Amino acid sequence: MTDLGNWNHGLRNALAGVIFVFAAQLVTGRSLFHPSWRPGLVIFYLWLGAFSYIQAKSGGNWGIRVEALNNDVLTLMPVLVLTFLMEYIGSRCQKIRPLLRIFNFLLIGYLSLSVFVYMTYYKIFGAGFTSTDMISVLLTNSKEAMEFLQSHLGFGTLALILAAFILYMAFIGYLIIKGSAAGKNGKVPSPVMVRKVVMAVLIIAALVTIAHWIPRIFPAWPYHVAHKYLVGAKAAMAKHDENLKKFRFVGGTPEKLPSAVIVVIGESANRDHMKAFNPDYPAETTPWLSKEKDNDNFYLLKNTYSCYPLTEKALSMFLTNINQYNGRDRDEMITVTDVANKAGYSTYFISNQAPSPGNMSLALVSGASTKSMTTTHPGGDDMKVMDYLKKLPKDGPQFIVIHLEGSHDRYRDRVPPDFEGIHIAGQPEKVNDYDSSIKYTDEVLKNIY
Repeated sequence: MTDLGNWNHGLRNALAGVIFVFAAQLVTGRSLFHPSWRPGLVIFYLWLGAFSYIQAKSGGNWGIRVEALNNDVLTLMPVLVLTFLMEYIGSRCQKIRPLLRIFNFLLIGYLSLSVFVYMTYYKIFGAGFTSTDMISVLLTNSKEAMEFLQSHLGFGTLALILAAFILYMAFIGYLIIKGSAAGKNGKVPSPVMVRKVVMAVLIIAALVTIAHWIPRIFPAWPYHVAHKYLVGAKAAMAKHDENLKKFRFVGGTPEKLPSAVIVVIGESANRDHMKAFNPDYPAETTPWLSKEKDNDNFYLLKNTYSCYPLTEKALSMFLTNINQYNGRDRDEMITVTDVANKAGYSTYFISNQAPSPGNMSLALVSGASTKSMTTTHPGGDDMKVMDYLKKLPKDGPQFIVIHLEGSHDRYRDRVPPDFEGIHIAGQPEKVNDYDSSIKYTDEVLKNIY
């Protein structure tokens, strides 16, 4: 940690913490070495240790400024003092001791679970959890979440993490019970009434401070930012009908093509793993596309990149008139399907993904289509989209958007058991699974074509 000498976020917080903790020791006669402090000290050091290390590693090798942990410190200091005072009062008042123990267990448990989730995320990605990541969490479903955990951790590792957390919480419970047990106090020279008033002030101050700062740390703050973004997206969707009334072509309506225009949305396809784009790749992951690239009617855009790393935003910028460069607001959104409708195409939307209500671009494209279809048990075999594609009219100008599951993790779940995938000796199994999903997508595209 750097900038510890900074007054606003370093020295001032340290001084406030010292005064806070010292006052609690003074009115109770229990030093920091007393068992009553231990439950709070465990989460205090675990949280600061884990978050400072992970954020420092995520940002590079230069460490982390103390300012970045300001909200965490201002949450943990009152948590430390509050849990201690609950332990102290519990040791003095037998009637309310069980309730105070439960309060401490739940408060420390919430913070501890947050730390374990943050550390597990770091183990998977080697980076800290951000608000952008939370958008993906809010837009996923239980099936995708289980596949994700199974792929990146495996049920064995996940079971070990859960077992470690249960043992850790059992240890916290032991510390709470021991810290709140009836015992002797140190010498306290001040009058009883003065001590009670000071304790009441400390408890109220701690509760108010925690209530203010705990929504500003993980996971509440990333959730708040992500939820606000998705709420804004829904608000923008509500203005979509107004935008359509203003929408017009400049220079006349474009000429329609005589047959179908098909847009296929893949997922997580990396061009470097596609032989057609990367001839040096050791595996033939795109047998159909590699063959067709020599066809004069095929154009491979070799220098194309995703416009955003997060799926929701990438699709918003791909399927609408909004991007990072034109300065347009989400309230001005028009989708590519709106354009096709205006030009006179019959529009269709076929999806092999479970609906995500917060994904505004997909929701608008789906809603604007003449007919929208989702496969039975979405998320499985992408070849299922063919059953729906074959039912569409054969004649007339059509604009069809097909949303595949593509190479969503878990990669092996994207490929049927009888499909001949990629097996390169010496390459990690997960890479072979990913390449197999790319190859199967190539087969799906061949069938669509």
